[in-house]
Amino acid sequence: MMRAARSPLAQWGAEGDAILVETDRPWRLVLWEKAQYVPCWDLGDDIWFSTEWLETHSPESRHCWEPIMDKACRYSRARIVESGPARATVRWDYALCDSKTLSREQFRCQTVGEDPVLWMNVKLTEETRLEIAIA
Repeated sequence: MMRAARSPLAQWGAEGDAILVETDRPWRLVLWEKAQYVPCWDLGDDIWFSTEWLETHSPESRHCWEPIMDKACRYSRARIVESGPARATVRWDYALCDSKTLSREQFRCQTVGEDPVLWMNVKLTEETRLEIAIA
């Protein structure tokens, strides 16, 4: 049985919005606001595992550009695409950002459908997107 649902989550003294994908296994997939919605496998006993994400550096900045720098979740978001007995699909969108020097002038903004898409000063044709389908 598969089930994806949005729910508040309290973990390690912090509380925030989360998408929880429950399976009939002893683990689950968690996309938690307090972890910038980075997909993590909750293996139980407070052990979480993530397989990483796109990350970059720039010669113009001494800081790392990655989704976990977006502590206010201004550009990182997650939503449930489908949830059924056989499969759950969750979409996670994020922009690479730097928590030290992030500014509005550093972004070019474009709209794709109803979603704002933000990029650093680079030429990209698509937003950074991850869809996870668990079957």
